Amino acid sequence: MMKKIILLLAIVLTSSYGKADDRTDYQLQDSVRIIKKKLEIGQKGERIYYSDIQSIDGDLLSFDSLNSLNSLQSLQDLNLSSLDLLNDLDLSSPESFESLEEVKNLAELRNYTELEIVTNNNQKKKFVFNTRSSSGKNDKSSDKPAKTDKKTFSNISAIDVTHKYGNIVTRESSSKQVEVEIQYFEKDGSIGECQISNTGGQLSILTVKTGGKRSNAKINYIISIPRGTAFDVNINYGDVKMIDNFNGALNANLSYSNLSAQKISNATIKARYSDVEIAEAQDMNLSGAYSDYTITKVRNVISSGDYNDCQFDEINTLTIDEKSTYGDLEIGTINSFSGKIYYADLVIENLLSDINVTSNYGDITIKSVSSKVKNIYIKGSYCDVEIGLPSGLSATLDANIIYGDLNIPRSYTTKFTESSEKNNRVIMRGQIGKGNPTAKIEVSNRYADIQFR
Repeated sequence: MMKKIILLLAIVLTSSYGKADDRTDYQLQDSVRIIKKKLEIGQKGERIYYSDIQSIDGDLLSFDSLNSLNSLQSLQDLNLSSLDLLNDLDLSSPESFESLEEVKNLAELRNYTELEIVTNNNQKKKFVFNTRSSSGKNDKSSDKPAKTDKKTFSNISAIDVTHKYGNIVTRESSSKQVEVEIQYFEKDGSIGECQISNTGGQLSILTVKTGGKRSNAKINYIISIPRGTAFDVNINYGDVKMIDNFNGALNANLSYSNLSAQKISNATIKARYSDVEIAEAQDMNLSGAYSDYTITKVRNVISSGDYNDCQFDEINTLTIDEKSTYGDLEIGTINSFSGKIYYADLVIENLLSDINVTSNYGDITIKSVSSKVKNIYIKGSYCDVEIGLPSGLSATLDANIIYGDLNIPRSYTTKFTESSEKNNRVIMRGQIGKGNPTAKIEVSNRYADIQFR
């Protein structure tokens, strides 16, 4: 309870002292994220939700287009009992979907254009709504580009893209030439503009006119990149999709944008209000704020930033540079972890070698520790710690707790050279397990417990 109260006070103080011009920006994006979360509706093992915003234009930026939501109260009256019927529908036909009164009102969410239905067997079906402008009239935009240009460049060693309002798709090419396809989308009689230049083998692509209230046009880029070419992208309000394996150096600066990739080599990614999904990577440097990182397999990661949630299924080394605050870490299997985390929970499924972490106001859970683990060093404050040790482990133990408890199951063989509990302080020094110690465990905590299991 004490941790929750202090966390709440910290959030209130942070909000109170924020800059006025930034606060509006944050509130907008947070509201969009909250809406997306609230639209997850479960019914008999199924859920229905809006999963994509195809474009964020002047209407959404002014927030007028979301007024019809009425705080999402209308969703409470929906009868979702007939969702089973959706499996029998031809979802390519808008008429078949809109005939269902139970979910017809969801079409009022005009800027959320893609409806995704996930069934019990994890199969997905999609339905795309026609979007409307804030005036309620049919939009003049089209899914097909109004104009397409194709350009080819030779002897390029690096590509630099600065883009706003639109998507970027990259493919790795066996060719030595860079091919760029530019798709111009017209909206309300307006069309975007871009500038492309080649200076000393540096290809620069700059979007100079898209988005905003006066011009709602957008541009998409499809870029074929020769193997080993460096790629630097700075994008706002758009997505980056890297279809093939990418072996060059990647530098991505994302703002209100998403990045997805299959396999990349070396990458530096700074994300703000963005989602990053990568299947496999080598070395990465991650930073930013208010973003989600999901990486299946990665070798080494250096991470920093605030309000970022990170999930790594398999990782060799994770280093928190400086500190990370207000963001949770979920890790499958990791060899080595080090860093400082504040107001963030850390969950590790399987620790192989060592951990050195300082945590304040966030819990640490290590579900399983390898019998080959070397060092466990945890310093906590208002941080409950839970560690699952293997039965055959032999390790030295140094535990120091103030205003908390140390719990060691009786199934562990313990031998203490020092054991005391005085003035709300618990000190335990000695050994866990039999035989010569092969690992070292040093844990300390204030105002919270440490549990071995």
